[in-house]
Formats: sequence, structure tokens, C-alpha cells
Amino acid sequence: ATMAAPRTFYGFPGQGIQSQGMGMDSYASSAAARDVWERADAHTRSKLGFSILEIVRNNPPLVVVDGEEFTHPDGALFLTQFTQVAMATLGCAQIAELAEAGVKSNDTFFAGHSVGEYNALAAYAQVLSLEAVVEIVYARGLTMHRLVDRDAQGNSNYGLAALRPNKIGVRADDVFDYVAKVSEARGEFLEI
Repeated sequence: ATMAAPRTFYGFPGQGIQSQGMGMDSYASSAAARDVWERADAHTRSKLGFSILEIVRNNPPLVVVDGEEFTHPDGALFLTQFTQVAMATLGCAQIAELAEAGVKSNDTFFAGHSVGEYNALAAYAQVLSLEAVVEIVYARGLTMHRLVDRDAQGNSNYGLAALRPNKIGVRADDVFDYVAKVSEARGEFLEI
């Protein structure tokens, strides 16, 4: 019997999955993944003024880039501009590792959520080089970081939440009204 392999989908997530040391097991075991991380690190050091490997490995509380201090109570890896660079590098390293192992599917669907869209285009479709995606997502993250006021720890008054209407007994058609009522009752800005 001849069997076709199941259809494969590669999904590239948005922010929120970052963790100190992410991708470092593959860095240690895969020459292809290590090459991606080292290329990204060389580029961030020479062109952007920081080390993505230092941030991922050690998650320092403070990173200084061109004389500007960036801090976050959970570490620099949780600052959007560094998170996005780390995730782009991770996505590219993971696909390189799959290719190195001979298991990367070439007949597949791929997509990304938020910054993951850029990572899918660079890692899987290879429409963007590693160096280009690192620069693009750093600029994207830095812009997002600077759009709102931050306190001394780098936090803003803004957050993101996912609302699953079926889990709270609200019909999908009533979500906008529900959020408007919560916003009015709390006296805080909420928007879908």
C-alpha cells in the first residue's frame, strides 16, 4: 500500500511564549539551529547594539542600547522589542533544525499570529532573510514599546486579554455591548 503523509501546518505564535533559555537546547544539539542563533546574535550586536543570545540566556533586568536603558521587572526578554527578535530567531532556528534533520515538510501550510506572521515569512517561506526579519521586528517592537508611557520598571497601563464569550455565557453577537458595559462600570478604557 502507498500512503500519503498527512498535511502539515507550521504555526508561528505571537508574543507570550517567550521564556529564558528558549531554543538553547537546540542551540546545543543542532548545528543548523546554532548557526541561526549565532548569525542573529552577530547581527544584533553589530547593527542593533545588543546581544540576543545574552538576553535569551540570562534575561538581564536592564539592557542599554545606544545609551537608552530598557528595563522590565521580569527581565529584558519580556520587553516587546527583544521578545520579538528572540521569537523571530527561534522560529528560523526551529525550521533550520527541521531541515537539518530531513523532516521539514515542503508541502505544507504555514501562518503566524501577530509577530509570528513575520517569523513565518522569514523562517518557512524565506521571503525575508534572518537579518532582515530581526531588524524589522526589532523596529516593530521598539515602536510598540514607545507608543505608550511606561513607569520606572518599564510597565504601561495597557494590557491584552482574550475574551471567550462561550466561557462567560455571552453570545458572540453581544460581545461589543458586554465590553462597553464593563468599561463603563470600571471607568477604564477597554476596546476590542
